[in-house]
Amino acid sequence: MRRLFWILLTSSFFALGVLQAEMTSNSKQTLPGISPVYEEMLANEVVLLWRGLVKEGTLKPEAPFLIAGWGQDDEPLALKVAESLEQKHDLQGHWEAVSFQDWKETRENTPFQGVIFINLDSNKATSKKGSFLEVLKEAAAFIGSSENEGFLVMFIRGYMNHAWLESTVEEAGLKLKAVLKPYELEFVEDELGRQTVDLDFPKWRNMIYERFVREGMNPVAAHPQTDEAIEYFRKSQEPKILIAGKDKT
Repeated sequence: MRRLFWILLTSSFFALGVLQAEMTSNSKQTLPGISPVYEEMLANEVVLLWRGLVKEGTLKPEAPFLIAGWGQDDEPLALKVAESLEQKHDLQGHWEAVSFQDWKETRENTPFQGVIFINLDSNKATSKKGSFLEVLKEAAAFIGSSENEGFLVMFIRGYMNHAWLESTVEEAGLKLKAVLKPYELEFVEDELGRQTVDLDFPKWRNMIYERFVREGMNPVAAHPQTDEAIEYFRKSQEPKILIAGKDKT
């Protein structure tokens, strides 16, 4: 009987972990099953965007580069990505996580340089404007204005018309630079062409495992849960990540 009790208890922890990964992956993009590695992957993508601006002379390496969350749902992700960037001590960049709406109110006449994360599937993002396209128009117009430099990093679901999204950003003078499925973030390369994250490596797996344990998961169950989370991520098709920046052609 005692042996059966422990088997059932361990199984319950494992099932809870799988459910947690599913729920966090399908609700907000800020805490998917492989967090904090997910934020690290996004940070690597931001580095590529930052390097592009520096290389073309648009941005000085030492200039502040903002990581902004468009709405309240986007701010936790912006903060975590900025934290990952701050740990990359080999870069000259100065990263600052901000709430876009707060920044806009307090630094109204200051040019924006950075990226804006915007989850177009978020109810909070669409509640004031009525539709995700209206929200996108506002965000695209901001990045497209002559005094600002940077990118929109959009998270979208399958029901959103891709052609409408593309035409909307083009109207603001932007161009889609990349369309990524979540699992493609694992294959982002650094400036030397090296893959920055490999989820088969212990370093990255341990980061996921340790997070599960910190959140209260049974350490024994956390090992197979880590495998499940990675497998789930590698099969994930949504939310797609669309990156738009100024069309300078």
